[in-house]
Amino acid sequence: MSNKKVIRNVLVVGATSSLAKPLCVLMAQRGWNLVLAGRDSEELERMKGDMSIRYTAKVECCSCDLTDPHFSGAQLLADATNYFEIDLLLIIAGEMGDPKLRADDFEIDRVIRTNYLSPIKVMANFAEKIEARLSGDIIVIGSVAGDRGRQSNYTYGSAKGALALYAAGLRNRLADKKCHVMTVKPGFVDTPMTYNVNSGLIAPREKIAEMILKAFDARKNEVYLPAIWGLIMLIIRNIPESIFKKMKL
Repeated sequence: MSNKKVIRNVLVVGATSSLAKPLCVLMAQRGWNLVLAGRDSEELERMKGDMSIRYTAKVECCSCDLTDPHFSGAQLLADATNYFEIDLLLIIAGEMGDPKLRADDFEIDRVIRTNYLSPIKVMANFAEKIEARLSGDIIVIGSVAGDRGRQSNYTYGSAKGALALYAAGLRNRLADKKCHVMTVKPGFVDTPMTYNVNSGLIAPREKIAEMILKAFDARKNEVYLPAIWGLIMLIIRNIPESIFKKMKL
C-alpha cells in the first residue's frame, strides 16, 4: 500500500501546520488525493487552490476545530469520505501552548484536546474502518517532548507521550490486519514552535517532510527525525531522576 505508484486518498488532520504544508505538497506531487482538515478555512482553500493548479492530485477541504469539546472524529471522517474513500490518515496537529498559562484551565484543555484527545477520536474511528476492510494506514506525528517530562513543556509533552502510546496500541492491534501505524517523533524543526530556540539541531521542515515519507515507504514503526534524536532521547530517558530534577530543560 505504500508504494509510490499507488494513489492514496489521505485525510490530513492539522493541514495548515508548518510541517503539514510541505508534507502535503510532497504527497500531491505523488498524485495522492488529499482532504485537508483544520480550523483556518481560508488557508485551507488557499492550499487547495495552489496544489490543484500545480499537481494532478485532487484536493478538498474539511473545516474542523480540534479544541471544540464537541469535536467528533466520526463526523470528520464522514465529511472526508464524501470526497474520497480515505485509506491513509495523517495526524499532524500540534499546539505547544503558552507556558505562562500552565495553570489555566482553558489553556490546559486546549493543549490536551489539540495534541491528544481530538486526534485519537479520529484515529479510533478510522481504525474501525480499516480493520474491517483489511487495508489502510495511519501516520501520527508526535514529538520527542513526549519521551520524558520536562519543566518547560510538560503539558504538551504529556499529550504527545499519550498520543505515541495510543498509536503503539493501535499498531499492535492492527498488525495482523494488513494495516500499518507509524509514529514520527521529530526533534527541533523550523516551525513557529522553535522560533525562540537557539540550537544547531533545528532541521528544515521540508527535509523532515521528505524523511517522513521515506520512513513511511519503508514501513517503519517508530522513527526519530532527524535520526540523531533517537540517541539524544535515549540519553535523556536514562538520566537518573535525582540528576534530572536539577537540570533546567
